Amino acid sequence: MKSFKEVTTAIAESRTQRAQEIKEWRIKLEEARQDIEKANSLLEAGANGSVEDYQRAKDKLGEANTLEEFCTKRIAHLESEPLMAEEKAQEASIIIKAYLEEENRKQYQEAAKLMEKLEEIANGSNALDTECSELMKTIGYAMPRLDYVRGFFAQVADTPMYDIITKRGER
Repeated sequence: MKSFKEVTTAIAESRTQRAQEIKEWRIKLEEARQDIEKANSLLEAGANGSVEDYQRAKDKLGEANTLEEFCTKRIAHLESEPLMAEEKAQEASIIIKAYLEEENRKQYQEAAKLMEKLEEIANGSNALDTECSELMKTIGYAMPRLDYVRGFFAQVADTPMYDIITKRGER
């Protein structure tokens, strides 16, 4: 495995294979349970028949019970067993983490551009508010506070993640 796509493909294939294996064992388990029911019916009927018939029914019941137990244990093992060997899982983990970090960097760059645009809009909003406030003051009216963009930007810029995303702080 060398790429994220190869890792996701390998994991998907392992999951599919494991699910198919479990499905096959569940079918065998159901067959074993049906055999148990049949053997119990034969035992009840066999009590009125020969010793040989009774013994055959008893043997079939034992085999079916053993198979049921084995299937149950096999399914439990498959459901709890890791999909990959430890070495492959470690390799996949390294690839997944590297991919995540690379994609996060790209997302940070994209978010940083959005933050720059938001800051630009907030500055424009502040300038407009200042200009309109001065005009309203000139004609003798008070202007209600309408510049919410500047306040929104200030709240966003005040979060710890802002500096990380915009690369103004250390990561």
